[in-house]
Amino acid sequence: MTETDRKRRDRDNILGALASTKGKIFGDDGAAQLLQIPPTTLLSRMKSLGLKK
Repeated sequence: MTETDRKRRDRDNILGALASTKGKIFGDDGAAQLLQIPPTTLLSRMKSLGLKK
């Protein structure tokens, strides 16, 4: 898998999680919990991929 493929996969996973949680990032029913990563990590990844909250 190339770096471009990995970034595309990460972006798709994050967008899917945000759609599933109606944009919620923090909390038990947030996207970070769904992706099993800390919310601050999710925010950092979103920033690096150019995604807005």
